[in-house]
Amino acid sequence: MPSLTNTAIRLYRRVFGAPPGSDLAAEGLNAAFDGNNAIALAEAGIAQHAVLGGSFPAGYADSNWLSELEGGATNLFGGTLSAQTAEGPRGIVAAATGLALAGRRATAFLSGPDIAAVQDLLISAAGQHAPLVLHLSNRTLAAHGGALGSGHEAFHLSTDSGFFSLFAANVQEAVDFTYIARHAAEQALIPGLVVMDGEQTALAVQDVRLLSPAQVHGFIGPPDEEIRVPTAAQRLLFGETRRRVPRWHDLDQPVLNGALFGTESFALGALAKRLYFEEHLKESLAESFAQFAKVTGRHYGPISRHKLDDAKIVLLAQGSAIETARAAADHIRGKHKIRIGVLGVHGLRPFPGAEIVRDLQGKNAVAVLERMEVPLADDPPLLREVRASLDHALENGGRTERADADYPIIGATEQPQCYSVSYGIGGLPLRGVDLVSLCTELETRGSSSLFLGIDFENASAENPKREVLLDTLRRAYPDAAAMGVRGTGDPPELKPKESLTVAIHRSGGPGGANFLGEASALLIALEGGRIRSRPAVFWEHWSTCCVDRLTHAGEELLDPGDEMAVDLAVIATDKMPLPITMRPAEGLRDGGVLLFRSDLSEQALWQTLTPDLQKTIKERDLKVFCTSPGEQSEQADSRESAAQQAGDSDLTQDYLLGSLFGSLVSTGLLGQKARRIFSTRQQALSDMPRQQRDNLMDAFQSGFEQVRRIDLTDLTAAESPAPTPRDTEAPAAVQHLAKADDHYASLPRFWDQVGVLYRDG
Repeated sequence: MPSLTNTAIRLYRRVFGAPPGSDLAAEGLNAAFDGNNAIALAEAGIAQHAVLGGSFPAGYADSNWLSELEGGATNLFGGTLSAQTAEGPRGIVAAATGLALAGRRATAFLSGPDIAAVQDLLISAAGQHAPLVLHLSNRTLAAHGGALGSGHEAFHLSTDSGFFSLFAANVQEAVDFTYIARHAAEQALIPGLVVMDGEQTALAVQDVRLLSPAQVHGFIGPPDEEIRVPTAAQRLLFGETRRRVPRWHDLDQPVLNGALFGTESFALGALAKRLYFEEHLKESLAESFAQFAKVTGRHYGPISRHKLDDAKIVLLAQGSAIETARAAADHIRGKHKIRIGVLGVHGLRPFPGAEIVRDLQGKNAVAVLERMEVPLADDPPLLREVRASLDHALENGGRTERADADYPIIGATEQPQCYSVSYGIGGLPLRGVDLVSLCTELETRGSSSLFLGIDFENASAENPKREVLLDTLRRAYPDAAAMGVRGTGDPPELKPKESLTVAIHRSGGPGGANFLGEASALLIALEGGRIRSRPAVFWEHWSTCCVDRLTHAGEELLDPGDEMAVDLAVIATDKMPLPITMRPAEGLRDGGVLLFRSDLSEQALWQTLTPDLQKTIKERDLKVFCTSPGEQSEQADSRESAAQQAGDSDLTQDYLLGSLFGSLVSTGLLGQKARRIFSTRQQALSDMPRQQRDNLMDAFQSGFEQVRRIDLTDLTAAESPAPTPRDTEAPAAVQHLAKADDHYASLPRFWDQVGVLYRDG
């Protein structure tokens, strides 16, 4: 199967190679991309140079750019795309800054740890007015240990660097903010940071509408274009016009920039920068938002609002959590009759404090959701900004002359109760059931600092010695229980009724993006609508499987979070029996579909399933399908050039993709004719060499036609074996190699508090 990167390249050529006046050139193109590929694609249309080498997850954006260089690609303005790889994040930012100061339109793709390592270089780039746009894919910073999930620590480190920031809630915003940030940075001569969450946006495949060449030309011009100087301060430097991307470093006009200053000169320069440049940034951003809306019809601003007019409780969030919070608010309004609103913060610098105060004025409570936990601080950074803004407005009410004319006047009775809510720490799932529990219990909680998805009262009578430890903690820290918010029961339905969710169970580790991306792209091409997905990032080294999920629905789909009911589960491994850690029926709704990949007969396949899985299939009336991609690989091997044009893994994945869509059609989950599915898939592969395209299409069509449903009528569920009596004795090594004490390195203590949990599963 072609990778998601190759798909992006083919679409890039189709969009930017469209003849002027065509529908494609005028209206853009609906597609499915992850955030990394989408922003790389957007930058490839307008930028000239990328400095590559960022770490996970941002590093995946590099491959798209490098693939384009092989064909000598040019951007929309005729400039040749180029790239260089730098050593480490400091080399990346230093090189990108130097290119921007030399008049090149440059970019780079960085992750959280990368940005954390270059704070001084960000300050320098902002101080020298480099019109640079960097992309940040959030990843949590290592604390007591490392993690691969999203975290906002590095982003908040960067907020006082002098860069303005635009934080995307989804892939569409990440693309659009790329253009908006570029326009504003080159108007105000202040660098910008476009931010997105890791596995929720940067790695997640979503629907996106790419800007057409006509739209890009209508919004942003080439870097060497002469533009009218927008501010009085800039006119003193450049005159009435200047190059869109100034050449601060120019061999023909050498000037001293970034020298060592005396203290008084340095102080004057710092304050002058604020007065003569930064004060114009809000105006430049507002103009960029307005002009972008005029060109594309998509309206943005530093904040977004959802059902705030009559809300009593407000969820204030950044990034991908905004969509999940909106979906949860709609559910809570309908089921629990609590008036919840959502305030999304998309720009932290400059901070839209006055607008936030106006939206919070008169509300009962505001829960500030932050994907981080700040040690040794009373409040995390976003809540600190909110409290400071409310204080500005309160001060206005206590003065005869307004202390800050931008802020409204509010009284003490109009100030909402503020709650600090930490969520998703280290990649902890954001679950709808936890958000529902938060909103329904918020004003009865005994603490104003809450941790979403955490249960500090995890009682278990099965392990008495561990329970003794937990009782000790409860007595010593009685307030901890009130700080944890973990919902129970069935997950709320945060997606539309007419929606489809597919789970892909596969071997652990990276590698599921290809299948996820191609399935999403085909659904978008066939049905339109929207896609939200969640690729598996959190595989454990001792585990053998992980799960990718995608959801497709109409225009009303918002990200339902990390937990949702599944309609069809694809078991992408051919290992039978299944690994013990693979639970294919987990999260599958009653009457859902299981698609196995196996060459076994129906009876033999059934016998390899565990008795518990057999029982679940029978009791919940699950439909079982089976496909055999191994047969297709054997047929392909017999063709003379198949092995050269498409690898066995590509053919196998296309065969499995065809089987997936065959199962969807057979069960009525997808209302499309086979002929249209085949033609749409053929069109997606149209830019490939003919032999490779034919091989992949043969595999896809064979998978579609050969997938078979297993008749469960005569198959009976086996009895679960009697539980094996537990050996309650500690292992001999524990008994003989160490004596019990209270030290953390005590082997008996480790066995009683940790080992027994693994023994008992």
